[in-house]
Amino acid sequence: MHHLLLAALLSASPDAAMKGRFVSKGSVVFDAATISLEQEPAEVADILMATEAGVVLSDNVLFVFEKALDSVAGMPKEPNKRYALIRQATTVKRRGSSLILDIEVSFDDPQVSKFVCGKLLTSYIEERLERRAVTSERRLRLIDEELKKAKGPRADQLKDERAREERKLRDRFNELRLLEACTEP
Repeated sequence: MHHLLLAALLSASPDAAMKGRFVSKGSVVFDAATISLEQEPAEVADILMATEAGVVLSDNVLFVFEKALDSVAGMPKEPNKRYALIRQATTVKRRGSSLILDIEVSFDDPQVSKFVCGKLLTSYIEERLERRAVTSERRLRLIDEELKKAKGPRADQLKDERAREERKLRDRFNELRLLEACTEP
């Protein structure tokens, strides 16, 4: 019986079991509407998911919560060393061809794994919402400037672009959501 239990544990998470590390997992999901209007949705999804997987571990996301790590035992005091440690402990993968990103964080301490995983997920969502808002607002200003000079069909085209961009700004909260909170390792 003990051999079966050990075999099940090893097959479920061989790296974590072999290294004695604790893995916390969480997931975010993008709404299909973010790419549904594109001409090649599968290609756009591939690019979007690859880009966003990189953004999860970007300095912008890590900066949002790195100060909260001051009280975590074993964390380096220097931000760049913290970033490197978190990047080394974290894996971000797309789940198949879906619009789901799975995030796994592995540390020797289960509480640290879950804490960093949770902070990483919430910081990523916050940073992405902020990034979307800034991008849309910038785009709206550019459209408005161009619209002041435009006439005829070009003015109508710009009005349509403006409406789409306003919709993106308004709907940004629906584009991404937490699918699975970070697990207890």
